[in-house]
Amino acid sequence: MAKEGVKLSLVYLNSKEKAGANAYKLNKLGCEAIAVQADITTEEGIGKMINSTVKRFGGLDILILDAAYNEF
Repeated sequence: MAKEGVKLSLVYLNSKEKAGANAYKLNKLGCEAIAVQADITTEEGIGKMINSTVKRFGGLDILILDAAYNEF
């Protein structure tokens, strides 16, 4: 998808450095990517995710949720 020039919002809860690094790599591949901090287990967090994406890219076409839980 990145090679096709898609625009991506990478949403993270605590992994700011990893999300930022992945957004950077995706930008280098030719897509436009941003990292957005949001807790998508809350309505406020979901709103922040959507609003940040729409504000940056002018809309939202596809939503893919791929959440993982890690205990350290």
